[in-house]
Amino acid sequence: MIRCVQNDWRYYGESSNISGRLASHKSQLRRQIHTNQSLQVDWTTYGEELFEFIVLYMSDDWSDVQNRRAKETELILFDRARSYNVFDSASRPGEANGFWHRLHTPEAKQKIREALKGRPNDALGRKVCIRGKFYPSIAQASRDTNMARKTIRIKVNDPNEPNFYILDETQEKNLGTV
Repeated sequence: MIRCVQNDWRYYGESSNISGRLASHKSQLRRQIHTNQSLQVDWTTYGEELFEFIVLYMSDDWSDVQNRRAKETELILFDRARSYNVFDSASRPGEANGFWHRLHTPEAKQKIREALKGRPNDALGRKVCIRGKFYPSIAQASRDTNMARKTIRIKVNDPNEPNFYILDETQEKNLGTV
């Protein structure tokens, strides 16, 4: 849980790597690129010193992601009047993904590795244009603009954001190598 001491609002999350996940939240908040805008506004307004990062539950049965998500959902719904978390129902967005709760077989992983071998990471991404500047990938745009990758993905897919878009094949050919 991330808790704002000033107003007692909370952000709940779950992870199999708690220290890494909390570090990621802190990093995004410090760089002002956190995807939860309400949490980011309060962090910027009140300052880091008025936030607590608290591990609420840890035990052997927490290795099961369904147990963790069930508890997370329970906490969010219980504290929804003072929770930064937002979702419309008890279902999770990932459940709409056809690959949800599935894993690649070792053979599939090897095929993916072979297909990507020798390709630089930026060649694997989608080329994007942000405010007139072209980037070879969303990852590179994120590094250069200090904007979260998720935020960039949302904006390039939003038709109301004309300054953010993914280059199509014709645009790429006209530009040459970005």
